[in-house]
Amino acid sequence: MNAMQSLRVKSRAHHRAWHDQVLDIVADLPEFSGAYQGTNKNYEILAVSDSPSAENFEKDFVHDSDELILYFGNADSLNDAIERIKKVCPDLEVTHEEIASEDWNAPWKAAFRGIDLPPYWRIVIPENASQSDGGGTLQKIIINPSMGFGTGTHPTTQLCLEAIGALGDLRNFSVLDFGSGSGILAVAAALRGARVTAVEIDEQACESAQESFLLNGVNDKIILKNRLDEDAGVAFDYVIANIISSVLKDYVNQLVQFTKPSTGIILSGLLHEDIEEIEALYAEAFFNRHRIRRIPKINRLDGWCRLVL
Repeated sequence: MNAMQSLRVKSRAHHRAWHDQVLDIVADLPEFSGAYQGTNKNYEILAVSDSPSAENFEKDFVHDSDELILYFGNADSLNDAIERIKKVCPDLEVTHEEIASEDWNAPWKAAFRGIDLPPYWRIVIPENASQSDGGGTLQKIIINPSMGFGTGTHPTTQLCLEAIGALGDLRNFSVLDFGSGSGILAVAAALRGARVTAVEIDEQACESAQESFLLNGVNDKIILKNRLDEDAGVAFDYVIANIISSVLKDYVNQLVQFTKPSTGIILSGLLHEDIEEIEALYAEAFFNRHRIRRIPKINRLDGWCRLVL
């Protein structure tokens, strides 16, 4: 496993503005993987990146923290971050080091203990897999937290899980999960009975997804692929894509080609300002393919949006 690059940023200004400013400076770097804050070893989980967008990071800060730890997948992104921070915030103290990826994982794994997402899901770590399922009302998804991939804490993941849960029994239905990441959405659909094709290009994410499938006993219901076009000519009952808006724009025609007139499309990874354009693109592409106009449904959570067509 490749080494991660860590960047330690320190300030004597004990207010949340400087944390926000630093995250905004580096958030669009392609290999920015996440951040922790704290002093010495007392870190609090701050963010784990699912997409290169400043708004993707939960800024739940300790106000008197004087330290921010940033993580990058390679030295180029780290060096870009150093240059940006020194230019915009010259008073901050910046140091860096190379660390093993598994060392980065440790505090994140320790911090995540699971989450309830009523009315449908309870996400648990393997150690808690035997715990109660909320009186029988919540279906458990077992996730082993891993670097940079979804555990259900991000609003876009929660919006998609809610949509999948609302579909009910998915036996005899097929689902395409594009940009599968940790596989949490594919697992949810499979637990509801669907046959799932999950598409993910990141090798490390694929490893995480395969583990998720095994932990949840649904590996026989999910096919994991690294290319979308391997299923050319196949139409799914549902197409799900929780990924950044630029990718949704680029893949609109490819994703719609996997639909039929009755296919439901669930899209997230969208901010409020993305909705109008993405809605228009997918509605038009769907009409061009099937001559059917769909009425979109939009739901919002913490500044993020889900579009259902």
